[in-house]
Amino acid sequence: MKNNKKYFKERSYLKIFQIILILSMFFISTGCARYSYKDVNTIPTDDFREFSAKVYFVDQKFWSVGDKFTISDEQGTPLFYVKERIITIGDRLSFMDAKGKMIFNIKQKVLSLQKQFRIYNKKQLIARVIKKIKPFNDKFVIDLPDSDDYFVKGDFINHRYSFFRNGRKVAQISKKWGTLRDNYMVQIGPHEDDLIILAAAIIIDMASHKEDS
Repeated sequence: MKNNKKYFKERSYLKIFQIILILSMFFISTGCARYSYKDVNTIPTDDFREFSAKVYFVDQKFWSVGDKFTISDEQGTPLFYVKERIITIGDRLSFMDAKGKMIFNIKQKVLSLQKQFRIYNKKQLIARVIKKIKPFNDKFVIDLPDSDDYFVKGDFINHRYSFFRNGRKVAQISKKWGTLRDNYMVQIGPHEDDLIILAAAIIIDMASHKEDS
């Protein structure tokens, strides 16, 4: 009888150990998945769990004359191209669709106390991207004439920052680990202006990294 009790007691301990081991492996695997971008199904969601965020991937062409960016969807299909114009006063960018048709013309305002870029659709000003310099952390404001502004905060150098609107997080940028060039993911919630956010992400990239270099 004693041997039977000892046997069942050992079996109980073994079962508990197995359950703890399985739970530990589960948490470790889910934690690792948060930082693996090899599969789009492992994209970190953070504050986007309540809805399905739209995902874009931004890739900068390395060793090019002037900055060149390709914006693709989750399947890797190019959707937009952004090219820096060279030999200009201040930074200027062309934001185009996959066929090369101009969507936005982006110009840096040279004579300004704060770094500022203006986004034009043809000749119409539709947004201003303004860098607000603060003692301990900088932030960007996306000023929209006919809508609520976006406020952008986070680590701009390492491509880990978020867009906020009316106090709510609506988009986030995540750096792809282990890459030398600028290669990062943009997640945008529903009912937001995807093109403005993508254009602003490129502007923030250029403004932050040119200052850093």
